[in-house]
Amino acid sequence: MNYEKIYVCNYGTLRMFNADDYKLSCMRYRFIKNSEPKFYTPKGNAGNDEKLENNISRTKSRIIELGKCNDWDLFVTLTLNPNKYDRKNLGKFISDLSQLIRDERKKGYDIKYLLIPERHKDGCWHMHGFIHGLPIEKLHEFTLSERLPKKIIDKLKNGKRVFTWEKYADKFGYADIELIQSKDAASAYISKYITKDLISSVKELNAHAFYASKGLKSSEIIHQGAVLKIIENPTYENDYVSVKWFKDVAKALQYFEV
Repeated sequence: MNYEKIYVCNYGTLRMFNADDYKLSCMRYRFIKNSEPKFYTPKGNAGNDEKLENNISRTKSRIIELGKCNDWDLFVTLTLNPNKYDRKNLGKFISDLSQLIRDERKKGYDIKYLLIPERHKDGCWHMHGFIHGLPIEKLHEFTLSERLPKKIIDKLKNGKRVFTWEKYADKFGYADIELIQSKDAASAYISKYITKDLISSVKELNAHAFYASKGLKSSEIIHQGAVLKIIENPTYENDYVSVKWFKDVAKALQYFEV
């Protein structure tokens, strides 16, 4: 028997990430004549490519969530010096870096982090990410009087403040640290490091696509229910969900009202 299928965007979840970021996710239901409404989901087992894409999408969303929901001070790029460290041993890198952070916490610094590993084509690793709670006075600020890489000199000439973490540099290698000006921009930027190559690489090593401190803030659901208006100009949309970001919570809540 053939039933008419009607897909409508009619159930939404509104999450607060911070005082200026609200995300409305609207799920489509599947209605079949003489049956109860059910969430529409694709049939069968997804192929490996689809599973990988879904994994990447979920990981990027989580990175953006942690980026927006927490107070980050510093954007860091942490490299490894081959004369000091095995650049291909990601597990040891994570373990020793975690120990360094624990040692700093013992001194009273409430350091939080969100770090994403990146592997070069030669198999060597470095990290990009956010840090909060590492006092800026404990960092060394670069000046043009020093002998520095061209990319650092260019940043200084453009008026940027660039620092290094000497305790990290002594043990591991070069650290490039900058102040975060916009959490939105920084979160979007860092999520781009979540790629197919990264997901495949860490899977081979039984490692993680990102490393985050315990106790980081996550988004909070502030409203759920029937969405009574079509979402105009969604930020993202596919066959199953529409997503739109808002700066004004009142505008988001209007979609739940007649």
